[in-house]
Amino acid sequence: MLYYIIRRSIAAVLMLAVISVVTFFMFYAGPTDPARLTCGKNCTPVSIEANRKALGLDKPVPVQYASFVKGLFVERIFPDDPVFQKQNPDKITPCPAPCLGYSVLQTKLVTDIIKERLPVTVSITMGAFALWIIFGVGFGIVAALRRGSIVDRGLVSLALVLYSFPAFFIALLMYNYLSTQWGLLPPPAYVSIFDSPTQWAQGLLLPWLSLASLFAAAY
Repeated sequence: MLYYIIRRSIAAVLMLAVISVVTFFMFYAGPTDPARLTCGKNCTPVSIEANRKALGLDKPVPVQYASFVKGLFVERIFPDDPVFQKQNPDKITPCPAPCLGYSVLQTKLVTDIIKERLPVTVSITMGAFALWIIFGVGFGIVAALRRGSIVDRGLVSLALVLYSFPAFFIALLMYNYLSTQWGLLPPPAYVSIFDSPTQWAQGLLLPWLSLASLFAAAY
C-alpha cells in the first residue's frame, strides 16, 4: 500500500511538471507579444523593448521557466530587471514563495489574485455540487421508479436538452428569464458567508442552479 501511494505521488508530481512545461511554452507559441499588450496605447519600439526587458521577456524561454520554478521555492522580485531594481528600489514588488508570477495588467501578484477569487470559486463549486447531487440523484430515483412513464420520459428529455447546451448558455438563459425578466431569483452577487449567510446563498443561487442543472443532466 505504501509503495502504491509513493508511486502515485511521484506520478502526480511528474504530471504536474509536464503540464506546467507545456502550458508555459504554449504561452510563447502564440502570435501575441506580451510586451506590446502591457505597454499601453502610446507605445514606441523603444518603450516596447524596455517593457520586454523589465518583464524579463528578453531572456530565453527555458531561462524564464527556470526562474518561474525557482520562484516556487524562493522569493522573486518584479520587474525582473537587476538594473531597474537597483535604480528604482521604490517601484519593485517582492513576491514571496511560492511565487506564481506578477500580473502587469492588474498590477498584482498572481497569488494575491488567486486569494481574492478563491472564496468565490469555492462557494460556487460547493453549492453547485450540493444541488447537483440532490437533483441528479433525486430525479434519477424518480425516473427509475416511474420507468417508462411520462415522468420518466419527461425527465430524460429535459436532461438531454440541458446536456446539449454549454454551461454559459444555460446561465445566460437563467439570468435573462429567472432574474431579469421574471424576477424569480436575485441577480448574482457575492457576499461573504461570514458577513451574511442568507445574502451569500441568495447571491449564488443562480450560478449554483445553472451549473447544477448541466451536471445533474449528465449524471
